[in-house]
Amino acid sequence: MPNTGVAAAEVPLISLMRGEFKDGKWWWLYSMAFRTLGAAFAVLVAVVRVDVVAVLALPIAVILAAAAYYCQYRADRAQALGEETRRAVALEDGLGWHVSPQLDIDLRRRFSARARGSAARTKSPPDPYYASTAPVGPARLLANLQESAWWQAALSERMGAYVGWALLTLGLVLLVTIIVAFTTVGDQTARQLFGTLVANVVLVLMATRTADLWWRFHTHAGKVRAVGAKADMVASGGRPLETTDVLHLVHDYDIALSGAPQVPDKVYWWHRDELNALWDRRLSTRSATP
Repeated sequence: MPNTGVAAAEVPLISLMRGEFKDGKWWWLYSMAFRTLGAAFAVLVAVVRVDVVAVLALPIAVILAAAAYYCQYRADRAQALGEETRRAVALEDGLGWHVSPQLDIDLRRRFSARARGSAARTKSPPDPYYASTAPVGPARLLANLQESAWWQAALSERMGAYVGWALLTLGLVLLVTIIVAFTTVGDQTARQLFGTLVANVVLVLMATRTADLWWRFHTHAGKVRAVGAKADMVASGGRPLETTDVLHLVHDYDIALSGAPQVPDKVYWWHRDELNALWDRRLSTRSATP
C-alpha cells in the first residue's frame, strides 16, 4: 500500500473499508429482522383477540420500530463511511493520490469496533480491491470504475431477482389464502379474520418499504449500469484519456451509489465464481477488439 503518512503496522484502509461494509450489512439485516418481527406482531394482534396482547401492542410496536430505526441508522452510517473510504482508496489506487494523514486519521477514528476486528483478522497485505494491471493514471482509474460498476450492477440484479421471487411467492400465498378463506370457510367471522390478516401483512410490507425493495435494487442496477456504459464509451473512444473526464465519471458513479440498498455478502459468495468467469470473458473480449 502506498505511504499515507501513518505507521506501517496499522491495518490498511482497504481492510477497514471491507469490514465497515460488512458491519453495515449486518445492521441492515438486523433492521430487516426487527421489521419482520413487527410484521409478525401486527398479524398476531389482528388474529389473537386477547386483552393482554391488546394492552402490550403499543409498547411492543414502539420498541420494535425504534430497534429497526436504530439498526437502519447504523447500516446507513456504516455504508456512508465505507463509501467515503472507497473513494479515497479508489483515487489512491487509480491516480496515485495518497490519502492525506488528516483524512486517514479521520476515517480510522470512525470505523466501528466490528469493522476493526474484522480487518484485524484479515491477511496482510489484503487482496487487491481492483483487478486492473494498468499503470497509475486515468486509464487505471477508468478500468477500476468499469470493474466496480459492472460488479455492482450484476450483484444488484441478482439480489433484486431474489427479492422479486420472494415477494411474488408471498403474493401468491396471500392470494391463495384469500381464495381458500372465501370459498371453503363458511363462518363470517373467520372470513373477516383472514381478510384482516392479509390486509395487515400488505400494510406492513408497504410501511417498512419491503414491498418496493425489488424496485430499488432494479433501479440501482440500472443507474450503475448506465455509468458503466459511459465508462466503456470513454475507454473505447480512441482518444487520449483526460483525468478530469474520468473524475466526472467517478462522480457520477458516487451519486449512483448514494442510498443504494445493501447486497448481503452471501449473494456475492453464491455468484462469485460465475461473475468472475463472466468478468474474465468480458476483459478478454474487450482486449481482442481492435
